Amino acid sequence: MKIELSGGRKYTGNVSIDSKPNGHGTMEFPNGAEYFGNWKDGKFHGDGNMMYSNGYKYIGNWKDGKFHGNGLLEYPDGKKVDSEWYENKKHGEGVVQWPDGRSYKGYFKNNKQNGRGEYRIPGRSKYIGEWVNNKKHGKGSMSFSKSIGKNGELYIEGEWEENKFCSGSVISCTVEIQGDFPISVDNSKNSYNRNEYIELTRNIENKIKRIIKQMMNSNNQALRKYGELISNGDKYNTEKFKIIPNVEVRSYAVTRIYRDLTTKESTNGTLSPEILFNPFITMTESDEQIAGSLAHEAAHVKYGHLNYEHHYDKESRLKDYNLSNIADDLIINEDLRQAGIKLENALFLDDQSSTVGRRSWRQIILDTWGREILENDLTEDRIYETLIKRRNEFNWNI
Repeated sequence: MKIELSGGRKYTGNVSIDSKPNGHGTMEFPNGAEYFGNWKDGKFHGDGNMMYSNGYKYIGNWKDGKFHGNGLLEYPDGKKVDSEWYENKKHGEGVVQWPDGRSYKGYFKNNKQNGRGEYRIPGRSKYIGEWVNNKKHGKGSMSFSKSIGKNGELYIEGEWEENKFCSGSVISCTVEIQGDFPISVDNSKNSYNRNEYIELTRNIENKIKRIIKQMMNSNNQALRKYGELISNGDKYNTEKFKIIPNVEVRSYAVTRIYRDLTTKESTNGTLSPEILFNPFITMTESDEQIAGSLAHEAAHVKYGHLNYEHHYDKESRLKDYNLSNIADDLIINEDLRQAGIKLENALFLDDQSSTVGRRSWRQIILDTWGREILENDLTEDRIYETLIKRRNEFNWNI
């Protein structure tokens, strides 16, 4: 039966005695949305598919017009939530997949990550443990490869409170290739109670502040420039910016400045920069290495680091954002090397290394563009120029 309902809605399917959608049917909405599935007393009830006018899509179980039971919710940007639902909220077991490759698999309560769950950032880190209201809270472990140079790995286990590591153990190991297999050759384990961890982070924070002061007084013009940029031109007010311990910073580089901000926001003189450091990685670095890491991150401000809105092109291809980062890193690292700034385990154009768990620039291009770009007799200089040209073509902040 076909009927027209209030608000311009059009229904085709089974109806009840009082002419309400009941059983199986399709509803078309004037804004372009459409529901196809089961009904009860005029409400979505049972299995059904809903295509929303704003690009969202839900496939699964309904009860009284709400998500209820098992269902898959797809977002316009590619995010997917395959979960148990209770009255429109994630509740029970589920999986969330983000378009940039991140994923969460575990339990939800009241629409938030609650209970035990696993959170992965591909190629970077994995957390397995307890959650409370979308935050790591309770017992958990985190592992990430390539944390200490090209062949270093780091594992952390212990107690977390509101996304912050509080106490526990850190295991670091060095991996070597023996034959065709990676072999762990050097392991160390250290444990920290709450007070010991606080003391460790305080000491490293003071160390970073001291190094920044040294950069601002350095005879190396590039180091001095980036040291002043970090402190927004205020040479000695090192309390002006935030220095934050964060064990989730995986990269060998100990800092992350102005991430996910527009160029205008990044260079705004009123902005308080944030320097995130993993204390367990930073404690292994020399002053020279830390200064190079700080200079590298500050250089992203000069070139204009991408904000989150530019992670994807018009076809939602994440790879073009990755290519921009590759181009940024190649340009910055070459500039710093020519300026006489020491960088270890950094990505350079002439890096042809093939170490376990770490992709050389060649492998990155293979992964992002395809094999053909390296099979057409392209020279390193031409690939370098192509990366920069590609970056400009997509109107990235420069």
